[in-house]
Amino acid sequence: MLTYCLEFAPAHDAELWATVPAAPAVFLLRVDDPLSEPYVSKTANLRRRLQRLLGAPAEHSKKLNLRDRVRWIEYSPTGSDFESGFLLYRLLRSTFPKTYSHRVRLRFAPLVKLHLENEFPRASITTRLGRLSGRNIYYGPFPSRTVAEKFASDSLDFFKMRRCVDDLHPDPQFPGCIYSEMKMCLAPCFKGCSDEEYRAEVGRVQSYFDTGGDSLLREISAQRDAASANLEFEMIGRPDPAVKDDTLWLTGWERSNLGPALAAHGAHLVADPHPGENFFARSDNFVLARKGVVAQTISSYGLHRDYHQPSDDLAHLDFKHLYAATGSLLMPVEWLVNSDFQPKWNAGGKP
Repeated sequence: MLTYCLEFAPAHDAELWATVPAAPAVFLLRVDDPLSEPYVSKTANLRRRLQRLLGAPAEHSKKLNLRDRVRWIEYSPTGSDFESGFLLYRLLRSTFPKTYSHRVRLRFAPLVKLHLENEFPRASITTRLGRLSGRNIYYGPFPSRTVAEKFASDSLDFFKMRRCVDDLHPDPQFPGCIYSEMKMCLAPCFKGCSDEEYRAEVGRVQSYFDTGGDSLLREISAQRDAASANLEFEMIGRPDPAVKDDTLWLTGWERSNLGPALAAHGAHLVADPHPGENFFARSDNFVLARKGVVAQTISSYGLHRDYHQPSDDLAHLDFKHLYAATGSLLMPVEWLVNSDFQPKWNAGGKP
């Protein structure tokens, strides 16, 4: 199995050191007695490792030294740690067929474990597989525990499944944790949801893992397709001198029927007075507009010089304008939500 085989003679060790490479390798050391177990290992530097094992021992040293026992050296150079590990596994399995599993000392790759056998399922990181007949599910492998933990944490941010590791005994008097405070957990610990609601959320998490995230993409796409309009509010804390007092403006006014409809129901809303700035295409929700959603932004940004500067602070807000302008939108937006009105792009208005 190994590529090279050299006879070791202590009197000529210097010649042997010059022969073997100072490079990664898997090696085996044998004695003349066929009943004796060989020494099998891998190393990042074969020459240095053999010099330590077979060189002249230092006086009173307790390090392993096989100089007076080894007769044959077999080795194969390797090009990576993965190749070294794989070749070592094969060599141990062929040399020690009954005990190789105890000698390999492989580090198992981390997995994300979904504890479906728990009454209130959760996810954790593990390197051990449980019973094959069990209900728990494992996802992975991952190159390191750090990568697995980051994947699990980032993934669970999309859902409201619990992060705690305790076995729960729901109690309405329990104060909860930071995740329930941040509305990032359904809080089964204090009966913040029904058992059915929690099981449904766990099902969403399982579908996410099973499909590599596609299930969540389908959910988001369905929500996007079902949305008829998207309104964003930006930079409304100061009045724009280009329009009347206590008035807001809408990007892409002429592109849809949304702005005129809100204005007709009492909103202090007019067309964007700065078309040359192209705020419609520069808005964060433009990506939704390109997907067909009537997505526009309400603002009263008057191109002041404090934008994104330390001086754009609370002292510069005009609360009278803010209260009056946004207050004029309350009833029109409530009408929009509860009516049968369908926001639509005007002819040629969809980007």
